[in-house]
Amino acid sequence: WLRGLPSVSILSPPLPLERKLLLAKPFLMWQEVESIDHPMTRTLLKGHSRQRTCSSGADTRATGQVGTCEEEYSRQSTSSSFEDLRATMEHETCEEQACKDFDPCDDNSDSQMVHSGSEVALWDHSRYQRLRILRKGVEQMSSHQRCQIELHRDTLLDTTVAVQRVPRNTHLRLRNFCPLGQVFQDGISGELILTLMQSPQSDLFDVCQQLGVPGQERESKALPVFKSLLQAVAHLHSRGFTHCKIRAESAWLCEVNTPVADGQKEELEVVLADWPPMDDNLGTAPGKASMYQSPEAWSSGSAKSGEKERQAADLFACGVAGFALAFGKYPWFSTEPGKCKAFGFFREHGLDEFMADRRCQASTAAGPLSAEYMALLRGLLHIDPHVRHRMVGAL
Repeated sequence: WLRGLPSVSILSPPLPLERKLLLAKPFLMWQEVESIDHPMTRTLLKGHSRQRTCSSGADTRATGQVGTCEEEYSRQSTSSSFEDLRATMEHETCEEQACKDFDPCDDNSDSQMVHSGSEVALWDHSRYQRLRILRKGVEQMSSHQRCQIELHRDTLLDTTVAVQRVPRNTHLRLRNFCPLGQVFQDGISGELILTLMQSPQSDLFDVCQQLGVPGQERESKALPVFKSLLQAVAHLHSRGFTHCKIRAESAWLCEVNTPVADGQKEELEVVLADWPPMDDNLGTAPGKASMYQSPEAWSSGSAKSGEKERQAADLFACGVAGFALAFGKYPWFSTEPGKCKAFGFFREHGLDEFMADRRCQASTAAGPLSAEYMALLRGLLHIDPHVRHRMVGAL
């Protein structure tokens, strides 16, 4: 969950590969905690250091609980509804491969690697001697200014290094964001069990099931949740992060205390879960969750995507979730070219004609959506990613 924090700067002569990995890995934070040595832990929770993203996994859902508009366009059956795919990408950079080959549990290693969102090493107080503080961290300032810059002496290499000390609670400064809590291992099956630091009430999948039949009453309940989701994503983007796994299962409703004139009141708002990444692609894995994937991702590919592209992918996924909130169904089962007739019709004719077409189940809903809800969907589901950015900027 420390992914995206400023990196530690190391000013020293060239180091051997193993020490360079331990000292100069991006987003590094030193902690005096016990090592998680199980090989499954090191494999699944391997840090993805090159992207400033906050990724999430998802719960699997039973087949057929929620349909898609594609069912009326063709007789192809959807294999799942509100279900995410945990796909593992084989693409790795040279440094990531070196990290993989380097065994943190090797007795010959100077330090042990532990999991804290990404791989980190134990700080050796006997090796590093602090010379002075270059810039003291200020608790009330921005996240960057809360990080303290120090000058240390590396007694092993006989050189001077600059160190950035990141407060442990920095990840808690993000609003509408639920960081990972603890990691456990099932002693029977060997599976990893991840917990969140907050106690959510329900996820958007459950909300979609409980809002009732489509119509004005359902929309009046769905719109506040939809807006809360957008606010959570917009806040994340404003702090320089992208989520890349916006799903009905990664957006949770939690109770928060909102300041009011006479004190505080409890409200439900959307928070985004920070599940560890299981893949490196642009927000969705091909297959069961491809209804969330932005159209441009299929052509651009994750390797070429920048921060703006990943943010646009987040916004498109919000639009798909907003459609599901309004109608209880996905608009299509895939955005991959040639895979889904419903999305093909939408791409050619636009949202208004798509929803007016009798083959779209949304057209049979009890009355049209309000102008406000339709404006949000038009902007978020727009084929042009630049339109999505402009729409969110106007919120």
